[in-house]
Amino acid sequence: MPALPLTAVFADLPDPRRDTENKPHALTDVLVVATCAVIGGAETWDAIALFGRCKESFFRRFLPLANGIPSPDTFGRVFAKLDPAALAAACGRRLAGAVESAGLVPTAIDGKSVRGAKKATNTGCLHPVSAWATEARLTLGQVSVPDGSNEIAAVPELLAALDLTGAIVTPDAAG
Repeated sequence: MPALPLTAVFADLPDPRRDTENKPHALTDVLVVATCAVIGGAETWDAIALFGRCKESFFRRFLPLANGIPSPDTFGRVFAKLDPAALAAACGRRLAGAVESAGLVPTAIDGKSVRGAKKATNTGCLHPVSAWATEARLTLGQVSVPDGSNEIAAVPELLAALDLTGAIVTPDAAG
């Protein structure tokens, strides 16, 4: 699978917003601007909107932006309604294309405990499990351990979301 242009990554993502006249920004516009802003270091909705306004002429080269750059509130509302699994799948397709085009195959599966984030898991904290393209130094996908469970329960869900054909997958000791 060749690397996909960023605009194509989000093209098939279902728009969670109601279909009304008060939806002035295309979902792809919102997601592409936000993705670029976060890669550029933005950490808040205000920073994402500011990044978009500062780079608007750049974005207009490949996005329609019919009503300009969305407001910080619009970014927040859209991301609050997005289906996390659908977004993860769309991003996973993009990353899989990038990894394949680079010819990188080794993938490590590992979980980490985020001790400061309390959650009802066996460890008592947030516990994400990630698939890591080791040579590309890129996270291909990530799932959170279900409440009351452990890392072993999350690994099959993570693997099912990824196309690992031809990959050498190496889990850690827990996997």
